[in-house]
Amino acid sequence: MAAQLEEEFFMLKFMNYMLYELPGPKIIKFNHSINLQKCLMPFYIIFLMLYYNNFSDAMFYYFILHGSYGKTRKNLSIVGVMWFIKDSIFPDPSFQVKMSPISAGLTWLTVLGPYLVPAYRLASG
Repeated sequence: MAAQLEEEFFMLKFMNYMLYELPGPKIIKFNHSINLQKCLMPFYIIFLMLYYNNFSDAMFYYFILHGSYGKTRKNLSIVGVMWFIKDSIFPDPSFQVKMSPISAGLTWLTVLGPYLVPAYRLASG
């Protein structure tokens, strides 16, 4: 039990360091990095659909999951706009912390970037 708590404490300290304490000026809010990914994801999926000429049901379902809140093909709405409105009205205090460009890049590389892979694999395969 004590070893597990110690490991969890270490992981929290490590994550805090990687997100907020890497060197560089603290100029990017964490929520801006998340909002950018959320708002650009539907456009990325549409780009993949056009580039690979893949308009299969699976691609549309994936777009609906990441590009709208339960809308159908006939009435597509962008989830990024909804997420942005939610973030503006009910901001999450833990996402309001500023981080360095290195931390923002690392966040994209390790957390937000992998969300791009399934859409690519689905469209290209």
